Amino acid sequence: MPTTCFLIGGTRVLTRCAAQLLDAGVRVEGVFSDDPAVAAFAAEHGIALHDPHGDLTATLSRQPFDYLFSMVNFRILRTEVLALPRIAAINFHDGPLPRYSGSHVPAWALYEGATRHAATWHRMAEAVDAGSVLLERWFPVRDHSTALSLTYETAETGIELFGDLVPHVVAKTLPEPVDTGDRERRFYRRSHRPASGGVIHAGTTAAEAVRLSKALDYGSFPNPLGLPALLTEQGAVLTRQVRLLPRDEVRTGTVALAVTTSAITLAAPDADLVLSDFLAVDGSALSGQAAAQRLGITEGAPVPGASAERLEAVAAAQNSLRPHEPWWRGRLGALRPARLTADDFTAATAHYGRYELAYLPASRQETADVVRAFLGAVAERTGEPCFDFAWSPSAARLRAERTHGLTAVRFPVRYEADGTASLLRKLDEAAAREGYAADLEIRLGLAGRPLGSDEPSFTQVMVVEREDGEEASAEPHTEVALLCVETGPPTVFVRETAMSREEALAFTERIEDLALSALFHGEERAETATEPPTVTEAPAEQEAPADRPEAPAPEASGPTVLDLIATAVAARPEAVAVRCGDRTLDYAALDAWADAVAAHLHDQGVEDGSVVGVLLERGTHLLPALLGVLRAGAAFLPLDPGYPAERLRRYTEVARADLILTDARTHALGASLGPALPVPEADGSALAVPPAWVPATWPTSCSPAGRPATPRASRSDTAPSPTSSPGSASVWP
Repeated sequence: MPTTCFLIGGTRVLTRCAAQLLDAGVRVEGVFSDDPAVAAFAAEHGIALHDPHGDLTATLSRQPFDYLFSMVNFRILRTEVLALPRIAAINFHDGPLPRYSGSHVPAWALYEGATRHAATWHRMAEAVDAGSVLLERWFPVRDHSTALSLTYETAETGIELFGDLVPHVVAKTLPEPVDTGDRERRFYRRSHRPASGGVIHAGTTAAEAVRLSKALDYGSFPNPLGLPALLTEQGAVLTRQVRLLPRDEVRTGTVALAVTTSAITLAAPDADLVLSDFLAVDGSALSGQAAAQRLGITEGAPVPGASAERLEAVAAAQNSLRPHEPWWRGRLGALRPARLTADDFTAATAHYGRYELAYLPASRQETADVVRAFLGAVAERTGEPCFDFAWSPSAARLRAERTHGLTAVRFPVRYEADGTASLLRKLDEAAAREGYAADLEIRLGLAGRPLGSDEPSFTQVMVVEREDGEEASAEPHTEVALLCVETGPPTVFVRETAMSREEALAFTERIEDLALSALFHGEERAETATEPPTVTEAPAEQEAPADRPEAPAPEASGPTVLDLIATAVAARPEAVAVRCGDRTLDYAALDAWADAVAAHLHDQGVEDGSVVGVLLERGTHLLPALLGVLRAGAAFLPLDPGYPAERLRRYTEVARADLILTDARTHALGASLGPALPVPEADGSALAVPPAWVPATWPTSCSPAGRPATPRASRSDTAPSPTSSPGSASVWP
């Protein structure tokens, strides 16, 4: 009976070793691979091709076989799989064992200055690269070797060495194991990187810098590790060429000898270095002078060092991000950018229009509603319900700042007409994976594309989240962006090359419509709303939609605004409650005026569940009006009198406002929007029976005396924030 085997892996190592097996009469029962070259080889020789990511145990258990060969296979095989072959499971390894176990070992050998290297065939065991060595072949590491050339040379040596294994396979035997008992074992994880991801700084010797450059040089082939980065306390640039110039003189410190258009020459303590082929961290090409300027390098002066804190931040970021790089490689390899057309790409028309939304989110959920509305409006404009957008959370910006941009400040997230909950899950997943090193996009060929490229970038659409006072900026390819800050209204930025001002205004208003519709009517209505919704009455016994939150019971929410105001009125009735300019109201007057407003609203038919628009100028009457709406059991919708009437009308229609409170200056405008009522004066009237609960958020334009306005406050000089749900009070006694 001929020897039988299965193969798993890829590249020419598998196909050329498989050819040797076939020539020797070994029957290859099947191949597990997604390598196109292997698939073609299998088809040519009539060998069954299997999914390498499928159930190996099930497939291999269908028939007995003698050997399982793993060749350039990155899947860790479980113990039950390794036990299936009758003789052995054997793996090809591209380095000497056990000294260089794990991944990317040719690169590690170069970085550590190894003078010789080896190809190895070994038995597979439960621990990776821990089985007995069956065959090994050593060869010298050449002075000009790079990660690419050494990997290639090791593969060729391994293929040749496999010829010594084939006779044993035919005879169904194994070679005598090599004695490796006196060797050190080191294991290099797939996520490990030399020199904190490839950092060269003033304290790096010339010899180490050159070894690092060779270890990270994969030529035009996919680079799994990274690009060398020259780092100072002022900045960072990437350098793809590092050359050593020997010298006899020993120096202290590192000095810049020359800065030219193409290169920077440094005198390190042990030798001179010529660095060239510079890139900015975003992938754009830099001259030697531009690189030196970014780094603070001056010809004839010492090279600025990087602080210990800076180096530690870079190392910590690399350790945190690199384990997630395979996942991000997959995401970046399957991008679906939105296709936003632009008129031209000249600097003169690169200005962004700024459009502040008339909506102030009060929670992360509501912020996500706005993000979803923004993406939905983009989907409507492009006709693409599924696309990737660039998300830039505050944590990514902070990490990029600490590493001088060596980590990405934004990364792709897929929008698929998601609901808010689904979108939040995707953002949370991206946040948990933390992003990736900035050079990953360069290594994948995604960075450095000129403006106007035929291939769109996922950064054409951006969502930027920042805390108050944080810097925010767009990418060169960004056409539309949404900026969400911690306490302010979201803002849309539209580049003039993407939309005219009229189009941008309509785009912004569509975002507002979708966001407000989601707030008032749930996600389902937001998805289908093309016009302001009409009022419909549901039967009394009908349950609330599952995706629309119900009002919590009062006992679960703690003290309400009304409770806190009542406490303050009882404790300090004559204390100043409101100050607006030189006018004041004490708590007793505020209480009486709010009671009068609530009573008159009740007479107008306002009740629990009603929405009352508040269209008022700044003044002491504003707070009694808002408090009166709450006491009537209604929700208030702040309206800015400075906004166009059509825009205000849209808000009142979307919110289904039952009545609009006005003052002398705004009454005519309010009456044009719907039923309007001037704010009643304090006439001693009050509700006979107060409502069971009221909304508890306290927007205000005049701060209660002696207390600052809270982040939830909605001022008349900012976008209005509709408030419609009860909760903990944010008011001051």
